[in-house]
Amino acid sequence: MGKGGRFGLDGPTWRWLAEEALPGVGITGVSPLKGGSTNEMLLLTTVTGRNEPYERCERYVLRRHRPSGTRTRRNTCAVEAALLRRVAATVPVADLVATDPYGHATGVPLLLYRHVEGVPLDALLARRPGWAPGGLPGRRRRRPGAL
Repeated sequence: MGKGGRFGLDGPTWRWLAEEALPGVGITGVSPLKGGSTNEMLLLTTVTGRNEPYERCERYVLRRHRPSGTRTRRNTCAVEAALLRRVAATVPVADLVATDPYGHATGVPLLLYRHVEGVPLDALLARRPGWAPGGLPGRRRRRPGAL
């Protein structure tokens, strides 16, 4: 296990996961996910049913929202949680498991949702002909000074 059995997670986050978000579920691994340029994204691996004939392993994504760098006060975590709940019945989205949108438990807004296998958007777009990273899909980058 990681630091003190917490895989490098701070005490308040560990308590929130163990007591509120995933009570009774054993966390067996924590690793960073690629992407998350504005927020920290962690992949949690868990096991349940240790005392049952079959253990069940599941994966979750913990999203720790960083403060906005703008002067406008906004809570993107609360907005994201509300949006996930609202569209879940009509659009395929990851299942929201738990949220602390105002950071009451940890000091940082948190979202926990089930992991969904997929391909990152930048990798998917990179497969398209004419796509350049940082550019618009379908537009080719110009050389400096070219018309």
